[in-house]
Amino acid sequence: MKLSNELTLYLQSQKNIDFIKLTINDVYVSTAKLTTIAKILRDFNKHIVAATALDQPYKTNRFQLYYIFVDYVTTNRFYIRVSTSLIAESLVSLYSSCLWLEREVFDMYGLYFRTNE
Repeated sequence: MKLSNELTLYLQSQKNIDFIKLTINDVYVSTAKLTTIAKILRDFNKHIVAATALDQPYKTNRFQLYYIFVDYVTTNRFYIRVSTSLIAESLVSLYSSCLWLEREVFDMYGLYFRTNE
């Protein structure tokens, strides 16, 4: 399923965000832009449903952190992916449900989140 053209066009028009990769339902950004993208998705009524990570110990930024969002009206999913070392930005200030999602990632992978108490 595809995202709405409105959201895709809006993301493509953002000159202040350096996308590493942007596809129809997946965005790969630097950790510095994670909260910016999450805020845009919140403004477009996307809800976070999951967070997970992939550990690649042979890389400098060994973790691929994934946040999965859904639009409950269209059931479309959208993925944010970031590469990070041992500390990542938290989305708790934007999505209160991230508190438990990020704690689960910490329990499974040992990945710390800033401002997640």
